[in-house]
Amino acid sequence: MSIKVSTMEIWGSTLLEENRLPQFRDKVQNKELEGDGLLDEEWEKYGYQTGKRILPYLVQDVYSRKRSMVSVKSIEFENEHLKAVFLPEYGMRLFSLYNKDKQREILFKNSALQFANLAIRDAWFSGGIEWNIGQLGHTFTTCDNLFAAVCHDSEGRELLRCYEYERCKGVYWQIDFYLEGDKLAAYVRFINPKEESVPFYWWTNIAVPEEKRVRIFSGNANVIYINPSSNEASGAKKGMSHGVMPYLDSLPGKDASYPQNFEFSSEYFFQNERDVNQTWEAAAYNDNTLFFDCASERLQYHKMFCWGVHPGGQNWKDFLSQEGKGDYVELQAGLCPTQVHGMDMPGKTTWDFVQVFGGTDFDYKQAEGEWAEAQKRVDAAVKAQCSPQQINALLERCRGCADAPIEDLLHMGSGYGALEQLRCPGSTPKGLWFPRASIGPVEEVWLELLEKHRIEDQPLGAFPRSYMVDARYADALKEAAEQGGYTARNLYGVFCLEEGRTEEAIRWFERSLESRENPLALRNLFCAYQDTAPEKAAACMEKALALMGDEPEREFVEEYTSWLDKSRQYEKLWSYYESLPAAMQKKDRVLLNTIPAAVALRKTGFLGECYKRSFTHIREGERVFTECYFVYQALLEAETTGVEFSDALVQKYVKENKVPRNIDFRQSKI
Repeated sequence: MSIKVSTMEIWGSTLLEENRLPQFRDKVQNKELEGDGLLDEEWEKYGYQTGKRILPYLVQDVYSRKRSMVSVKSIEFENEHLKAVFLPEYGMRLFSLYNKDKQREILFKNSALQFANLAIRDAWFSGGIEWNIGQLGHTFTTCDNLFAAVCHDSEGRELLRCYEYERCKGVYWQIDFYLEGDKLAAYVRFINPKEESVPFYWWTNIAVPEEKRVRIFSGNANVIYINPSSNEASGAKKGMSHGVMPYLDSLPGKDASYPQNFEFSSEYFFQNERDVNQTWEAAAYNDNTLFFDCASERLQYHKMFCWGVHPGGQNWKDFLSQEGKGDYVELQAGLCPTQVHGMDMPGKTTWDFVQVFGGTDFDYKQAEGEWAEAQKRVDAAVKAQCSPQQINALLERCRGCADAPIEDLLHMGSGYGALEQLRCPGSTPKGLWFPRASIGPVEEVWLELLEKHRIEDQPLGAFPRSYMVDARYADALKEAAEQGGYTARNLYGVFCLEEGRTEEAIRWFERSLESRENPLALRNLFCAYQDTAPEKAAACMEKALALMGDEPEREFVEEYTSWLDKSRQYEKLWSYYESLPAAMQKKDRVLLNTIPAAVALRKTGFLGECYKRSFTHIREGERVFTECYFVYQALLEAETTGVEFSDALVQKYVKENKVPRNIDFRQSKI
């Protein structure tokens, strides 16, 4: 058994930078979601804490599709049967799990490293196994550094530990990886050190190959599935229903256990019983192999997600990889009935579970036929590899090693765990180590606050490298704002606005401007005024942009054009777009924000150029620019033939449904 740091060469791009503006949480965190067909008990916590929430993290929205061979740091953990390759710079993604005995890859191993706009913070890439904590969506640290270290178990064998302090919810988490023969085990532990409870979320996201006739199984036939109408138009609400596998109302006449039967992006969640002591999910392949993951009781629910067999779904898979090489299905496991069901983690609480990943030979004929009978055969095969008794014994053994000391630190995460140790000495859980050297330029402002009780002003034009929204810093932040200048007042205003204390935030942003006129305070006022005083909001953003002169900052331009689009101020948006420097006019998000205005004002030349290009920053589920394409086609016909432009003419093209591949990122055919 060995653990070593290495370098992996891969086709792709490692360019990844942050948007410097704080993105405030949705004012409504508990969303009202549709749920026709849900059972009574399935409404509990449905929609709880599903609103957008990003701070104190920043959006990662600067990346490229210009690819080359790039080097990425990796950590290799292997024994005589198995080799696991992790990416510590990218959320400790398990990139590859290779079975040496069978000489085959167990997971979907992506041939490219390509970021796309699918995560909480924007940037995400497909493949392997991802560890999602804290908030609905692909997690805060999916494209960020985590701590990685070598420890030893009670028998003196090496284990690989990754860990971090999750600063949105203020919890510690760790994963201890063990090689158990030809299987990989992950012991996952969460620690809430606070007195109060926190909204909590966890889903393990496993990408496995989507091959012809792959069939999905779990320990229970009851599922909650997404209604396909959720994909049909921009702004559609996510509705869910209860069903019984393998025939669901979302897929009339077809077996939902075969992902390739879906002609739209889809997902369903297996509702395993609460009193089972082992849960599992498996994918059976027609090459007579079976992928499985099984877990201890706390990780109760499992999920299947597929992009669907349709142009938009295939485009997404290719977009995230290389053409023809990106086909995958996600098998996931979580703590709640679905990803839009929420929960709270009580204060002063530790939760844990163990999850095992592996592959085995399995006669595919045993996976065919009636699903319930095939499910029994798959269940027996999974339990032969990892029985409930083995899972429980493994959980107890891992618990006994959870506090094992760090012996060799292989990779450094953020400096926030070290800051927390300075703020509250003795708070770091046993088994975790956050060296002071982890505190870097991003965290230095908070070190200054802790040690000197002040925040120095930045040069005009500079932006904070980070923000603080932890209530335990509130008094120190306010004191610094009262004594300091425009930077401290901006930072405390951000804290207040994220807390929902809008009037107080406005006062601090105004005081920041009194200290020094600065674009960030004006932009933050723009955010604060949007719902109640849109004219004031516009004036603040326009003044911020005016302060920047002829070279406005990208983030400001994107926000302003997005707001003008959403408020349907199309003439103003088009006029502003035309005033921008040429380089800014070519930015992806600026163009996407401007397309609806160009449609409204019949700017067919502009639209024609837009629809020739491929966009890097399309958001999952974003359809407006595709729907605008049908209007563009109608406008072109009216322009070239002299027929009258009308809704009927637009509907003609909607029915034809011809969309160029480069812009088709829809999640259904329509």
